[in-house]
Amino acid sequence: MLLHPPPHLPLQPPLVVHPPLDSSFPLPVLTPLPLQTVLYPEEGQKCYRFACNTCPYVHNITRKVNNRKYPKLKEVDDVLGGAAAWENVDSTPEKCPKCEHPRAFFMQIQTRSADEPMTTFYKCCNYECGHRWRD
Repeated sequence: MLLHPPPHLPLQPPLVVHPPLDSSFPLPVLTPLPLQTVLYPEEGQKCYRFACNTCPYVHNITRKVNNRKYPKLKEVDDVLGGAAAWENVDSTPEKCPKCEHPRAFFMQIQTRSADEPMTTFYKCCNYECGHRWRD
């Protein structure tokens, strides 16, 4: 059974389909007018439906609804602090495994528990190469 909004609400289409705020969200957000509240899924007597928590409005779900969101993985450089993290670091006589340059910038970061040794990250001093590795 489809319930209608209470009589104190103006007569207009019961739902507004808003464009999603995040472009990666594939489904529009359905809201009853004029409350502009989000409808939540619930199980009805014969089918699933969207229901408003502030008024008796419900909307039966007549088609399959999917929402898959895949997280964007951070780049290694973002985890280490970005390009700014390499601005004022020291260099050491460490040979680059890619271009054989004799020096590399380095920084040490505690990546594991405190009882483990720090991880040393290297970046080739040859700006054309810029290869990164860890020890």
